Amino acid sequence: MIGMAHVHDKDLPKGLKKTIIMRTRLIHAADIHLGYLQYGLDERAIDFTRALEHLITETIQTDCQCLLIAGDFFHNRSIDSQTLYSATKLLERLREAGIPVVVIEGNHDKAYRSEGYSWLSYLNQMEYIRLLSFNFSDEGIQLSPFDDKTRSGSYTDIAGTGIRIYGLPWVGAQTRNIMSAVSDYLRKVRADEERQGVRFRILMMHTGVDGEDPRLKGLPAGNDFRVLKDLVNYIALGHVHKPYTYDGYIYNPGSLETVNIEEAKEKRGYYQIDVQTDTAAAAPEYSAELIITPKRPFLQLSYIVDGVQSQEELLEDFTRFLRRHKQEFAQTEEKPVAHIYLRGNLAFDRTAFNMKQLYESVTIYKPLHIIIHDNTDSAEAIDLPEDDTRSSIQSMEKDIFYQMALSDARFANAAEQWSQIMQNLKQHSLNGDPAEAICDWFIEEYQRVGQSDQG
Repeated sequence: MIGMAHVHDKDLPKGLKKTIIMRTRLIHAADIHLGYLQYGLDERAIDFTRALEHLITETIQTDCQCLLIAGDFFHNRSIDSQTLYSATKLLERLREAGIPVVVIEGNHDKAYRSEGYSWLSYLNQMEYIRLLSFNFSDEGIQLSPFDDKTRSGSYTDIAGTGIRIYGLPWVGAQTRNIMSAVSDYLRKVRADEERQGVRFRILMMHTGVDGEDPRLKGLPAGNDFRVLKDLVNYIALGHVHKPYTYDGYIYNPGSLETVNIEEAKEKRGYYQIDVQTDTAAAAPEYSAELIITPKRPFLQLSYIVDGVQSQEELLEDFTRFLRRHKQEFAQTEEKPVAHIYLRGNLAFDRTAFNMKQLYESVTIYKPLHIIIHDNTDSAEAIDLPEDDTRSSIQSMEKDIFYQMALSDARFANAAEQWSQIMQNLKQHSLNGDPAEAICDWFIEEYQRVGQSDQG
């Protein structure tokens, strides 16, 4: 059981024992991705550490009684010593402040099957966090209180508040079935919980609502969550990196830092939850406010190549384009990560196209990192056989790549996306793009599609 929350009634007469708790504040965060060496840059790994540091500072300064982290605390299942040092050093601040950290495993946190012991398990054993998980047996799902001696359990209480926190880790494709089993169990123990004084229930889950992020497939539909609606007051989600709410009681704060370029424009942070625990109501009222946190700026620009007749003309026009946007490179003290998308029809011979010159023209604005995406089409005419039903050589290539991906079990579930990546990879190479830039681009694409493939 977590220690009693703070009493906020400062007007009590002297000598009167403070037994009435007016308000209990919790913070719900997710998807920290600590240790992510994005683009291979130490600066980006530091950014993810700073994001966690900011969260912990806010937790301490805002009179919070409990921090919830709904999965993906780490970015990798195997972490280095620097990441572990950062985690323990920052979590120690919360331990010294007496603020418990309740965590569930996300898909990035889970140990490899051969190991069976994750780094979150280590933090739990060392009493930096309380790691919650459900127990599964032939008899069905079992929920047990967190035991400080064994460091295991499915739920924990905040003493004196009537708040109970359950934790369901990442279970992938089994999520729908387990949600139904959880609802059956909670319904069965409802009367016992009420006799114990439980009045406000939080269920932490590492999953998402289908459709909130089109890249993620196989997530539960909104209707699937309805089996829990009358049984829990607040569902604290992680996994999807943008903030959203659903059906008035499901909340997802998004990632603290930018993990993928697709989420860069989203305003993300954590939810500050205030539960009015001074009432005798069966279901205390609460509020959940999304607090936006600072992040490394990401700059996304689109440049149209239409009408440019040579590499020289392209470079001149691209340089003028960058000058028009120079203020965007300097809009914050922190150097931005710059993603520039080339679009339109390239009118000159693609063998004369020099991507390296474009990269060099961007470096004078001193971004932290540059990735130029070549999304252009070739305007060159291609003579195809009359009986060829495809519109271009490019579509033929994509079809071949698609068949290759479909035949490999590692890529079959996202064959369409992998075929496009292979085609783009070929084009980057033909363009003579810098090897480092190609690697950065491929790593980002790999993680984007890989996350989608994991559901």
